[in-house]
Amino acid sequence: MKRLLIVTGFESSGSVFLARVASHVLQKCKTFGAWDGYGWNGDKGDDLVIIHRSMPYSRGPKKWFEELQDEIKDLADYDVRFVICTRDLSISRTSRQLRFGGATATYKADDARARDIFANIMQTHEYYIFSFESALALREIYYQDFYKWLGVESSFSPPLFDANAPYVKFKTPQRAIKLARMSAGRFRRMVRI
Repeated sequence: MKRLLIVTGFESSGSVFLARVASHVLQKCKTFGAWDGYGWNGDKGDDLVIIHRSMPYSRGPKKWFEELQDEIKDLADYDVRFVICTRDLSISRTSRQLRFGGATATYKADDARARDIFANIMQTHEYYIFSFESALALREIYYQDFYKWLGVESSFSPPLFDANAPYVKFKTPQRAIKLARMSAGRFRRMVRI
């Protein structure tokens, strides 16, 4: 059966990078990076089509899952699987604001709508959750698990780097511990019955 792999996720979640990785290990590209990771890699009729679409995608106007469904309507005979990419949302929002401008409230609303879309995908399709932070922590073994889900054997280890580091405000462990304790204290006060 023909296969359609849709790589999605919150904007700035690493989904473009992961679409490129999937394209390479599934041999849709001869070399890693031959496809830029945006839009479609393949055409209707190909045995494998890989599509990358963040939620939302495009600007002016933003496009959502409804537009994606319209985009793939001619691929109804394909076996459809999704990869949902996640990343710390505060870092994802900051990245989007730096790239596109705009207000935090707008991006929080986008995140809420995207979360509903991902919940729907998780209830109706086969999916894999790819966590940017887990990939950084577990490295090659995490990618091997992803390749196993894709149904392919590969020893490919993509270039790994911590793209979160520039967004982390407090780089000293002492400051991070102090902030974590303050945050935990606020949480304990909020949940008291």
